[in-house]
Amino acid sequence: MSHILFPLEGLPEAMDTAWSGAVYYWDKETWRLHRPFDPADTTFERQFQIIDSTLIREVIAHLMSGYRLERRFSFTGKDWQLIYYAPLRQPVRIEVE
Repeated sequence: MSHILFPLEGLPEAMDTAWSGAVYYWDKETWRLHRPFDPADTTFERQFQIIDSTLIREVIAHLMSGYRLERRFSFTGKDWQLIYYAPLRQPVRIEVE
C-alpha cells in the first residue's frame, strides 16, 4: 500500500454504471490488494512497455476473452509507485469503414 499513490487515477470497474466518463480515482479505503502475477498461468499474458526511465506501463491480458487490465508505475527518485490502474475490461475497438 505504501507504493500506491492515492488517490489513484484510472478507470472504474466495468460494471460501475455511476461513472460519468470523467476522471476516476480509486481511494485507499476501498482499494483491494492485488495478487502477484503467476507466469505459470498460461491463460494470461503480461507485457511491459518502458515509456522512459521513470515510467513503465504494464498490461495483463486474458488470452481467450481479450479482456485486459493496465497499471502504470512511476519512479519517484527512491522507489516505484503505482500511479494508474484500469481493471480488467474489454478493450475499446474502433470501427473502420
